[in-house]
Amino acid sequence: MPGVLQLQTAVEAASWLLRVTDDYQYSVVVLREVRSIRFGSMVQPGNVLDMTAELTERIGSSASFKAKGEVAGTQTVSVQFTLACYNLRERNPVFAERDERLVRHLRSIFPLLTGELAAKTC
Repeated sequence: MPGVLQLQTAVEAASWLLRVTDDYQYSVVVLREVRSIRFGSMVQPGNVLDMTAELTERIGSSASFKAKGEVAGTQTVSVQFTLACYNLRERNPVFAERDERLVRHLRSIFPLLTGELAAKTC
C-alpha cells in the first residue's frame, strides 16, 4: 500500500469519525487541506494497517485531524489535515433528497465497517 493510499485511509477514518460524531449531519465530507505528512514505509501485502484519527479542532463545517498508521507497532504514516463538510442542498435545493439518500446509505453501511452487523448475525 503506497503512501497516497495510506493518506486516503486516514481521510476515510476521520470522515467516519466525523459522520458518527455529528450524527450524519452532512452528506458529503471531503479533504480540504493536508498540512503535514510523513511517510515511513509502504504497507506490504498481508500486513494489517492500524489507522487512528483524532479530531483536533472544529470550526463550523470544517474539522482538523491528526492521524497515524502503524503496522505491528511501526509507524508507516503520520498526517495532519482538514476536512470540509457540506450538504448538496446548500449548493442547490433540488438536491435535498439526494442528501437524504446519501445519509441513509452511509448509516446503513456503518455497521458493516465496524463489524456490528456480523456480531448481530452470529
